[in-house]
Amino acid sequence: MEWGKPVLCEKPVGVCFNDVKTLVETSRNTNTYFCEAMWTWFSDVALTVKDWVQSGEIGEIKDVVIHYAFPGILMPKTSRVLTPETAGGALLDIGIYPITYCYNLFGVPKEIKCTGKLKNGIDIGETVTLFYDGFQCTLKMSLCSLREDCKIVGSKGKILLPVFFHMASKAILKNENGKQVFNGKTDYLTEFTRVAEEIRQGKTQSDFIPFDATAACMQMMDACRKQMGLRYPFESEKTGG
Repeated sequence: MEWGKPVLCEKPVGVCFNDVKTLVETSRNTNTYFCEAMWTWFSDVALTVKDWVQSGEIGEIKDVVIHYAFPGILMPKTSRVLTPETAGGALLDIGIYPITYCYNLFGVPKEIKCTGKLKNGIDIGETVTLFYDGFQCTLKMSLCSLREDCKIVGSKGKILLPVFFHMASKAILKNENGKQVFNGKTDYLTEFTRVAEEIRQGKTQSDFIPFDATAACMQMMDACRKQMGLRYPFESEKTGG
């Protein structure tokens, strides 16, 4: 960015909020485009779900449950996913997806509770509960199994996603008007195309993943790590991690 080069940075853009703060300040100081590469929210699948929720298609939200797990524990022990020195573990690698999903739908929660299991210096799984007015989101992440789905229940219906993140292609709405299915794509090409359009327009931050979203989600993960007592070997009290 200091060389004037726009940046699309793979998630998470940092390990803690202080990292995000540094990158956002650099973007603003250099007037250079910077964005977290969260392909979920460049996709029309997730954007359609957001429209359904905000337009009241399922009424008042009553309950949200999201699972995301994959057998990362079976990867080589030297994998970045399992190595403390590379900020490995479930939260930053896969937990960021359900956390970001809830933030984009409902904003910052009133309270966060996180319980997790630590092994060999990383978190191999956790349950994160986000408390909002009148409902809560229960997020279950794990490196020890294989599951991915999302259910959003409202007073007038529900939204189901058989796959909410990894190449999500379908969102199902069931309410008093019957069943509606939205089919779309979640892929890198859509993300790259929309980012390129924003850069050509002279924007310095994305409309899809604004700075506030990246910062808020990192602060939520910081809170989870604090509750689990998870600190990486390269961190100190001064780093904010």
